[in-house]
Amino acid sequence: IFNGAEVGVTRDTTNNYVVTSLVPGSFTINPASVTLTANSATEAFTYDGTTKSVEGFTSSVDGLSFSGVSASGEGVNAGDYSVTFEGATVGTTRDTTNNYVVTSLVPGSFTIDPAAMTVESAGYSGTYDGTAHSVTVTPSITAGTTVEYQLIVAEGEEAWSTTVPSIKDVGSASYNVKVTNPNYEDVTFTVDLSVEAKAVTIAAQPEGKTYGDDDPEQFKKALIGTYFNGELDDIDLTVTRPGAGELANEQAGIHKDALTTGLDAEELNAKYKNYSFTVEDADFTINKKAVTITADSISKPWGYNDPEEFYATVTEGNLIGDDTISYKVTRATGERATGDATDEATSNAGGKEVIGVGEYPISVTLTDEPKNYDVTLKEGKLTIIKTPVTIESSIADLETVYSGTIVELTAQMVGLNEYGDNYNYQWQIGDSEEGPFVDITGDENANKRTYKYILNKHTAGKHYRVNVTINYDKINK
Repeated sequence: IFNGAEVGVTRDTTNNYVVTSLVPGSFTINPASVTLTANSATEAFTYDGTTKSVEGFTSSVDGLSFSGVSASGEGVNAGDYSVTFEGATVGTTRDTTNNYVVTSLVPGSFTIDPAAMTVESAGYSGTYDGTAHSVTVTPSITAGTTVEYQLIVAEGEEAWSTTVPSIKDVGSASYNVKVTNPNYEDVTFTVDLSVEAKAVTIAAQPEGKTYGDDDPEQFKKALIGTYFNGELDDIDLTVTRPGAGELANEQAGIHKDALTTGLDAEELNAKYKNYSFTVEDADFTINKKAVTITADSISKPWGYNDPEEFYATVTEGNLIGDDTISYKVTRATGERATGDATDEATSNAGGKEVIGVGEYPISVTLTDEPKNYDVTLKEGKLTIIKTPVTIESSIADLETVYSGTIVELTAQMVGLNEYGDNYNYQWQIGDSEEGPFVDITGDENANKRTYKYILNKHTAGKHYRVNVTINYDKINK
């Protein structure tokens, strides 16, 4: 604007010009620039499911105030958030003095960090049992949580999948596991799955028979261990005895591993990959055949020689085919009568010990142990009987009437054994069976006596008895 000039009045200093128009000039004072910066969080929040917020701003020029301008930001889930302005426009908004205009709005920020999450997990390691076994993953937070799996391979990478891995058959596998949730920290780890073959034993059952018998028509089926889902039902468990009937295989004893299924463990392992087989053969026992051999019992008169040979007989059981058992048969020595009162009264007869008559055991002794027979030996007995003696006598024929004459009576023992004349005999004669008897004396021949006897009574129809006593045996005739 002008001062001291008036249109139509004011002239220049020459007075030649008069001011006919005053045109005012102008200038502008622009407002100063100011930057508003929204507040930011000094540190991150941690997710806990509640709302987190930041408010307020600062001015690049201290002391200014702005009407209707604010800055704020809020969030619940984990993530980065902005603090923004409301009521402020760049280039328009001025402070309350109108001397400052907002030329820049700088937003603030804050972060809600994901919280920690725990995860329990387990793979599987076990023996094949016919069922599938899965990885188990149990996060502490389930809402909004995703579990993914990635098969670890030697080369390359498998895609991530939410399908839960499992294992059933023999083998192994490893998986990367990733557990994610927008509001929680990721959890990653590795799990392993492995299945070992189920051990199965196929075992023939021990059996046996008695020597000489036939094998069973069919042996017992082999026993098989536990298996699953009928997977081994087609295995033939028939048991055989190869070589049966051959001489070496029919002898009594334990025939090791003679019973077999003929199965091969390696072949079974290759066919049934979920199992590990052990094939066991079984023993076949051939028991000895029981037989009883009994010595043959015989008898002989006293003083006679024993038979050249004693014999025995199989009395229980039987021998198979052309089998033989070697044995010898002998009797107890001596010629005594058991329990006889004369056992201790001995006489020498021709250099032999003679102690009377009686029973003597005949025993059987094996000379070789039979391989195939269980032998019971039983004794027989040798019975030594009294030697039969016949007395030939003229007395028996004497039927005379008393005549007062001397009658010569004779008696002779017949049938004595070869040692008879070496013994002393006592002879007696009487006129009845009951006696009385009187001693006879006669010649020196031990088994013949002559007696001159005067018949002193009627003897018609009578037979006189000669009583002979042998001092070692008391044989009465």
